[in-house]
This record gives sequence, structure tokens and C-alpha cells, in this order.
Amino acid sequence: MKKFIFCAAFLHIAVAFATTTIDARDPLKKIPLSTSTAPSNRSINEAANFHKYYLSVSNVSYSTKAKALQMVSRYFIDDLEDVLNERMEKKVSLGNTNDLEELKPVLDRYFSKRMEVIVDGKQSVPTVVGAEYDVDQIIVYIEIPAAQEPKLVELSNKALFGLFPEQKNLTHFKINNQRKSVLNSADTPMDRVKF
Repeated sequence: MKKFIFCAAFLHIAVAFATTTIDARDPLKKIPLSTSTAPSNRSINEAANFHKYYLSVSNVSYSTKAKALQMVSRYFIDDLEDVLNERMEKKVSLGNTNDLEELKPVLDRYFSKRMEVIVDGKQSVPTVVGAEYDVDQIIVYIEIPAAQEPKLVELSNKALFGLFPEQKNLTHFKINNQRKSVLNSADTPMDRVKF
């Protein structure tokens, strides 16, 4: 009960702060943006949706042993579930660790169609090798065949673009002790890095 009261009080303060402005002549004087001192449902909803964003983050390194680029990608469970269910006749439910093994082929089909990788001028097909859950995210492990440490990688990661046009997929590469990143979005569906 104490946590609820604290959270409600914090939300009230946050909304009150968000619905006021500062008088430039007197920085200690706050001017309300609305005439009501209590937060309206509209201002609470606006505050709750203020930080809505669609971003995945992936990390890629080269494994000499596997002769592959190894990618670790993070997606929000509910976003990926919505995208998969829009494309499939049989609905999937993400979030249950016991179902991950049978979901692997579904994830593999989806990512192999939504991700295009060209390594040193040669097309390479990504393969999902595993997945796990971390709170509200799914971590997807992907391998991309590469005979040797690449000098040039071209990546088009269009995961979630179909349902979320504002989706951005950020990929960090660490190859040959160099760190480089690419950002795929609807505006830049293909990007490249040189090492």
C-alpha cells in the first residue's frame, strides 16, 4: 500500500511539474499551463505516452570458431508478439520460457525475411540459434555466416517496420577492435560499416 501511495504521489508531482512552466523574470514562480491544480486524465495520459519509442538494440561480434558474425538483439516482447501475430494464422504468445524452443523456427523465418546481410560483397542468410526472456524484452541470438573477419558489412534490419513505421534498429559492431554502429529505419533501410 505504501508503494502505491508513493507512486501516486510521484505521478501527481510529475504531472504537476509537466503542466507548469517557469516565468523567465522570476524562475521560482511557476505558471500553470492549465487552470486546474489537479492533473486531468488527459495530462496523465499525455505524460504516460510522452516517451513512447520503438527501438531495438543489437550487438555484433565475429567468432573465428563459428566462422560467423554473432548478433544479440533485444526487442520488446509485446511489440514482437504483435508483429508475429499480424503475419500468422495461429497466434503466438511470447513470454513463456517453456515455449521458446518451439518458437525458434517462427523467429528464424521472421528474421531471415526481415534481415538482409551482405558480408564483403556476398549475401549471407541470418539464422536464429536461440532466444531468452529478460523482464519485458526478448533477446534473440542470431548467427550470420562469414568465412573470415569482415572488412565490409551491409545490413538491412527491417524487423518491426511493418507494424511500427517509426521503428529504429540500432546495431553496434565490434570487429577487429573497432566499434562502429548502423541505424536502420524506414528512411535508411540499408546501412554499411567498414573495418
